[in-house]
Amino acid sequence: MNIQSFIHEKRIVWTMTTSGYKFYTLNMNKWLKEIATVPWTLCIICCDEDSYTFFRRENIPCVRYKSPSVKNRGQIGMSPFGSNEFKIWNRIKIDLLRWFCVQPDLEWSLYLDGDIVVQRDPWPELIELDGNLFFQCDCGNGIEHTDCGNICSGVIATRH
Repeated sequence: MNIQSFIHEKRIVWTMTTSGYKFYTLNMNKWLKEIATVPWTLCIICCDEDSYTFFRRENIPCVRYKSPSVKNRGQIGMSPFGSNEFKIWNRIKIDLLRWFCVQPDLEWSLYLDGDIVVQRDPWPELIELDGNLFFQCDCGNGIEHTDCGNICSGVIATRH
């Protein structure tokens, strides 16, 4: 995949999408540009032909990823948490995360699910954190902590 145009200050923010999630991704991309006004371009990784064609038609930068494990099929709808379909696509997300971690031009990567709301550029806060791997916490208790038992793969930051 050619991701050079999405790299900003040796960092990249990326998401993956399929036909079942393309409108979430479209909404997030628009929000990032118009509301959060981030200085970088979201790297949208399309994991099926339908979503790739959709974003190309909308003139939104994206890349096409062909997974050997799903044979070019996408999700036609939302996958319930913990379902077999959810596990298949979550595994692809982790495989892509590994791929980003070994790219020589990157010092950081940030993965965002399409339903994540970003109010402002997260990089100033992320780069100050101590550590190399950060997950979204789904505890819902509203306080910061380091030993969360409810990590979520909806937001994953990695320092390479």
